[in-house]
Amino acid sequence: MKKHKIMITNDDGIQSVGLRAAVMAAKEFGDVIVVAPVTQQTAMGRAYPRTENAGIIQKVDYAMKNVEAYAVNGSPGYCAAFGLMEIMETPPDLVISGINFGCNMGLALTCSGTLGAAFEASSEGIPVMAVSLETKAEDIMATSSESVGFGKATEATKLWIGRVLEEVYEKKNEAYRFLNINIPAGDIDVKGYRMTFVENQNYYVLRRPPERDWSKPYCLSFSIDVDEEKLHRGSDIQTVCQDRLISVTPITMDMTRNTLSRF
Repeated sequence: MKKHKIMITNDDGIQSVGLRAAVMAAKEFGDVIVVAPVTQQTAMGRAYPRTENAGIIQKVDYAMKNVEAYAVNGSPGYCAAFGLMEIMETPPDLVISGINFGCNMGLALTCSGTLGAAFEASSEGIPVMAVSLETKAEDIMATSSESVGFGKATEATKLWIGRVLEEVYEKKNEAYRFLNINIPAGDIDVKGYRMTFVENQNYYVLRRPPERDWSKPYCLSFSIDVDEEKLHRGSDIQTVCQDRLISVTPITMDMTRNTLSRF
């Protein structure tokens, strides 16, 4: 088997157990370089924040053989950019963003830091997998949680790394160059999956703020609130939440509406 070079990033931060699960899944395929945020960066999208410490990079001991690791002060998009533009001397064969605490499905995709890093890598022409594990809403800002196990997610990620590398580099299949993979929680069959499309509803629903003092800082809260009656058969949300299968959604950077003939 050819030895590949794989870069792994995330939005949950360098200490995330989901990130470590992705590294465990990728190790046997070649050399792994981790480039992840110093701190939790969930819901940063592809932002390039201009903070005072942006771009400070620290090499960290990841305590795994053949794994280099770097913690970046910046967003997931910045991590992907610094990894590809500065840290790595040559482009990787694959970028993995994840494994994320919480699914990234439906209309929430552009909010996701996990997807933000994936979009950044894809914009540089690198094949990419964004991988997320279903969790409760209260766990999506976590870096570790006793209620969240990554065993099945690690197995599934390993299977899809092998498949993507084969499809892209041996079969020259361009459809596999950007996949958004969402894995149901629980004791699932890691070989059970469906190729899906993005559901036309929010997976995470914002809550209306209470009466408050607008001069004080406030963070919007959200819940996972799926309208199951309006789900479309074969969508990402329907596949994970109802059929309990792994959702694999091919993503494209082309956001052009496909009804230009109407203009």
